[in-house]
Amino acid sequence: MVSSHDAEEVVMSVKPLSRSRSRDLIWFCRRLASALRGGASILCALDAMTEQGTNRARALAQSIRKRIRGGSYIAAALREQGVPSFVWGAVQIGEAKADPAEALSEVADRLELEQGISTPSNRDLCTYSLALGRLGMLVRLGVPILTALEAAAESVPDPRVRAGLLSARDVVRQGRDLSAALEGAAPELPAGTWDMIRDGEQEGRLGEVLAIVGDYLLDEAGQAGVRPRKQEVPDG
Repeated sequence: MVSSHDAEEVVMSVKPLSRSRSRDLIWFCRRLASALRGGASILCALDAMTEQGTNRARALAQSIRKRIRGGSYIAAALREQGVPSFVWGAVQIGEAKADPAEALSEVADRLELEQGISTPSNRDLCTYSLALGRLGMLVRLGVPILTALEAAAESVPDPRVRAGLLSARDVVRQGRDLSAALEGAAPELPAGTWDMIRDGEQEGRLGEVLAIVGDYLLDEAGQAGVRPRKQEVPDG
């Protein structure tokens, strides 16, 4: 993942995911997770995927397969594709736990939820919603909090939100709780945000609560947090 000393440089160089790119990643993660849970090897799963999906999705599977054949891990191959670190970082943790399918499914769920978000009345709250939802996914999977904050910061295009998350990271590094760090770094968020995150910290449910906070901020932004039903992406 991104190291602390160069996170500011990295966040400026990574482009946010387009909707079409996000759909390709949803397809890739969902299909690969399903195949791995069914007992297929990574290479066999990728071989099959190169014959399915859209042209872009097949090209992604082909590129990943080539790198896996060359000795790379899934996360490293995704990183070489230029996807944000909240995606490949989640998969990296899954591979370290010998369960990449769980992480791939979590990533697909997260990206699929975000596909249902349209233009909100409050863009700042919507951006924080995306960032905290992604942060929650990473924390739930076991990514260290400082690394997760860096990845969440990198994943959003708004420089003010990005700066707030990196400022919160610096405060957490000094030993403060995330709730206190975010309260100081992003005072424009609704007051109830901090209470929810603080409760999550105290109950040992931080990752889960961050996802709930993300939905709450979507509501506050004027965009209902719709969780779409999981759908299989067509082969053709």
